[in-house]
Amino acid sequence: DHVLNVVKIFEMTYLSRVLGFSVCFFSMIIIPSLVRSSVVPNGNVTENFEQEIKNLEKFEEQNENLISRNDLPCDNDAHFKIQCTSVRRAVRKWRQRSWMKGKTPPHVSQLFDEPYRPQDSKHFEVSSSSSFEAKPERVQDMHYADGTHLRSFTGVDQVYMGDYHAKSPFAVIIDCNSPDFNGVDGILGFGLEKSGSSYPTPILFALTDPTNAASNAQGLQRKFSFFSTDDAAEVQLGGFDPETVTGPMWYTRALSDDDFIVGVTSLTYGHPTKGPKTQLLKFSDPTGEEYLPAIMDSGTSCLVIPGDKLDGRLRNSPFDDFTELWDEGTSFWVTIGGRTFEIPYSSWFLAETNQTCVQPSPDGMEGLLIGDV
Repeated sequence: DHVLNVVKIFEMTYLSRVLGFSVCFFSMIIIPSLVRSSVVPNGNVTENFEQEIKNLEKFEEQNENLISRNDLPCDNDAHFKIQCTSVRRAVRKWRQRSWMKGKTPPHVSQLFDEPYRPQDSKHFEVSSSSSFEAKPERVQDMHYADGTHLRSFTGVDQVYMGDYHAKSPFAVIIDCNSPDFNGVDGILGFGLEKSGSSYPTPILFALTDPTNAASNAQGLQRKFSFFSTDDAAEVQLGGFDPETVTGPMWYTRALSDDDFIVGVTSLTYGHPTKGPKTQLLKFSDPTGEEYLPAIMDSGTSCLVIPGDKLDGRLRNSPFDDFTELWDEGTSFWVTIGGRTFEIPYSSWFLAETNQTCVQPSPDGMEGLLIGDV
């Protein structure tokens, strides 16, 4: 039951988990009034791709020590648990943008070039709702390394997503300083529910809570898929619409029960059509079963790869090798669950500003972070 769906849509690869996918780690943050989505899931979300399942079973048989285990390495393997924890911390405490021009080291800006303009967003009108409940005693303060600060309190009200609705908690922003939120009406997140967390219940869990009498989505499966382009995006609830997917769905096991972590066995870099590709994960004692934890987080802008040898687990520093090899028109290839996915040049290079979106991991992070690239 710990599975990730890997969806190839047009030229972009996205991931969604059978139990939900983390778009960001908030349940939902609202600056404005909620807008009802026009997207309604359709198609048979339980369609069984028999051949793909056979392929998965074959891969599992061939890699039993890697993925076909009864326990989850992030939760039960003492050494690997430390690695997974380091990746989780990196996402929550180190979400920042750092850029590299040409072959120079990345530069992290701590200042914003423009102010936050709250007037550009639509705001949630508390006085217009007769059912809104404020929980002012539950305040969240979030600080990021790039200087972004969000302060919010918890509220409860009817939340609508397409034809689905439920009484659900969410975070109401009362202070923000980042221009990234200019013109943004809110943040919708599909993070997993974590025990002991002070954050509101994730929206998908609230919608599908069988004890939530105010929900009409109690029978909805805790699955979703999403995809986006530069100017449009879509979220599908309850699974995925096969008509929007090129090819069948491919499944790979998750390594944790409460985070979207997968095992990366290979990361190569080079030109798609010429020359050899360079392996960036050079394990010190390769046996063919090595892998590093990688968290999938669309709320992070860039691809984050190890910036050192990970206490000897690697013979190289992947980020240093990348900076030495950097060239125009190149791609990354990441292998997850026996399948390799290309991250093309157009996804991680910003042509308009001549900048890359690849960055080294912070000290103490023993894995990768695959962001919105």
